[in-house]
Amino acid sequence: MKDLEHPDVTEVNRTGGVNRNDDHIYGTDALGNEVFVGDEIYWFDDGHYYLVEAIREDTKEVIRTFGGQLHIAGRTI
Repeated sequence: MKDLEHPDVTEVNRTGGVNRNDDHIYGTDALGNEVFVGDEIYWFDDGHYYLVEAIREDTKEVIRTFGGQLHIAGRTI
């Protein structure tokens, strides 16, 4: 039986990174991380946001305590 591999794994092995389409860039978060449409972000009412995958669990707790709301980048808030 042939081994199955996720297409992203194949892309990383072939090129060293996943090819992400620049047309789907949402923006850059408050820490300088590139955010793509569909990424999870913590959003603040003042317009600042943070990429969830780039922050530690203890930091996420602080963000939630100070009003950060979990959203999906590119969806209507």
